[in-house]
Amino acid sequence: APSRARAIALGLALGGALLAKYNAWMLLPAVFVAAALAARAGHAARARALALALAIALAIVAPWLVRNHLLFGSALYPAFAPDLDHELYALSRATFSTPPLAFLAGLPRTYGTPLLALVAGALAVAAWRRRAGWREGFLAASLIATLAMPFAPYAAERHVNLLLPVIALLAASIVARALASRAWAAFVVSAALILVA
Repeated sequence: APSRARAIALGLALGGALLAKYNAWMLLPAVFVAAALAARAGHAARARALALALAIALAIVAPWLVRNHLLFGSALYPAFAPDLDHELYALSRATFSTPPLAFLAGLPRTYGTPLLALVAGALAVAAWRRRAGWREGFLAASLIATLAMPFAPYAAERHVNLLLPVIALLAASIVARALASRAWAAFVVSAALILVA
């Protein structure tokens, strides 16, 4: 059940991630989608908890963005900075970014077979039930984020690592809930999580 303490903990974790790496911004749309799905499904308390977590995360990162804008002319420095050398930036991006097609082709290897099987199981459960809640929404948003990553500047396969634990836990949760009435379910999901870890 959602609680203020859990919402605050999630907000602090998200805020710390936003301060650590720009690619952590991919988490915000996923939490927003989860909050919207919870609200749509009538889970007002869960939606409010997720909205509180988003607000805390943005409050944590806001001073850093203001600082960057005041010092460098861009909140997301070096991107959009007025002193940015566009030719050097383009050359650097071409040199150090993984090309999108190569990035996407390498995603199955980045995910690994156990996690791919777990995700496939979760998607199959959602399709079989013909309904989606916040877990399915958050999982879908996280998967879409990994597909969008190669189109960001300086994309590298290691940037997907940020979302892999989130994807693993959500997929395992979906599968475990579907198999809760079966005695062997806990063993299968636990084994899959161990392999993923």
